[in-house]
Order: sequence, then C-alpha cells, then structure tokens
Amino acid sequence: MLGGFAGAGIAAALRVDGGVVTAFIGGGIILGGAASFALGWYLNVVRPVKQTDEWAAGRQQLLDHQVATGQFRYPTDTPPPASIAEAQSQAQTLLAWERENAHKAYRNNHSVYSIPLQWFGVVVAVIGLVVVGLGVAAAFGG
Repeated sequence: MLGGFAGAGIAAALRVDGGVVTAFIGGGIILGGAASFALGWYLNVVRPVKQTDEWAAGRQQLLDHQVATGQFRYPTDTPPPASIAEAQSQAQTLLAWERENAHKAYRNNHSVYSIPLQWFGVVVAVIGLVVVGLGVAAAFGG
C-alpha cells in the first residue's frame, strides 16, 4: 500500500495524469510486493535456519552434559542406557528429532491472513502488474 502511495507521489511530482498515474501507482505496488517478498523470505526462511542452529547448539550442550554425568534417559521413564555410546546414540537421535520439530516451529511464523509474508508479497506484486496494465491501457487509449 505504501508503494502505491509512493508511486502516486512520484507521478504527482512529475506532473503526469490519467492512465500514467495509474501505471506509476501499479509500479509502486510492485515495489512494495517485492519488498514484502524479501522481508518475508528473510523472516520465514533464512532466519529460522539460524534460530534452529542456535537452539540446537544449546540443546546439544545440555544433552552432552546429561550423557557425561549419567543423567540422560530417553524416554525419561526408562532405565539408563547401558553404556556411554548407547547414551550418545540416543541423545543424537533425540536431538535430530527435536531439531526437525524446532525448525518447523520457527518457519513461516510471519504471515498475513495465514499466507506467509513472502507469498503475500508475490500476490501484491501481481496486483501491481494488473494495475500497471490498466494504467498503460488507459494512457494509450486501449
């Protein structure tokens, strides 16, 4: 929406009118959609990988400590592992499962009407293309 206002402002500054204004508004909407896509991609795809890695590193330290001190149980209501190697294997299995679930929980948290922000940006850009097309058609008498 801000992109549409920016396009209208640029059109007003250039003192154009008619369909050209509509085309400028559409261009602004396209830029807004592209910005939404970029922000959504960062928030919903790139950053969750970093968040998952940070979480998994802390969890790995906790599991390593539990294995080293003999406190590790997987699942918690079972007898302790028979050896350190068995405990390490179980801890790695648990961490892999938890890591996958954590990554799913971090992804696509930023949305508009349940549509992930990056894909909402694509929808906005397509709307901008339609507006540009209408503006060009009006400007050239189509």
